[in-house]
Amino acid sequence: MGGNGIAPVTNAARFLGGIGRSAFRGDLSDSDHLASGMAGAKDAVFHVAADTSPWRGHRERQMMVNLGGTKAVIAAARKSGVGRLVHVSSISVWGHHSGIVNEDSVQTGRQSWVGYVKSKALAEDAVREAVAGGLDAVIVNPTHILGRYDTTGWARLFLLMDKDALPGVPPGGGCFANAGEVARAMVCASTEGVSGQNYILCPMPPF
Repeated sequence: MGGNGIAPVTNAARFLGGIGRSAFRGDLSDSDHLASGMAGAKDAVFHVAADTSPWRGHRERQMMVNLGGTKAVIAAARKSGVGRLVHVSSISVWGHHSGIVNEDSVQTGRQSWVGYVKSKALAEDAVREAVAGGLDAVIVNPTHILGRYDTTGWARLFLLMDKDALPGVPPGGGCFANAGEVARAMVCASTEGVSGQNYILCPMPPF
């Protein structure tokens, strides 16, 4: 699938050129600006931008980026007439569960004290509201993504494990997904997904 990328003003988007794509520097809060970047994108737009900061002091910013930005993308998608919006959310919107989570599990992320989780859950609500209003959109929920260029986050934990330098492991479980497989699943959702539905992207059994 071809296409261009709309990069946040704080991102150099240096990797896009290496895969034959061009970057459109956009303001995630400006729906008119985003719509101009979506011009010609008749098949689908993938909304992957997010503020993933774990710090409590960034909650207000996360609401602006994750919720406010999603609303701006929705407005831009309507203005530009794209065929479908693929909204990239997170497995975290389901909150804490004692068993295996699936798409029918109750989401508790709206009540989370974690800014990222709450803002992503509320962003999903905005997408579902837009779908009820006629927008064609699907929601994908990747699990813990690992890719070949990762050096931070989950990748850093695995690097520490490889060096036998991880100080400890908290209780819990999860599911890891290869970045390439996640990208392929997103493309599949853009053509095969049912509008308004969630799709958890977890290619391996959770542990």
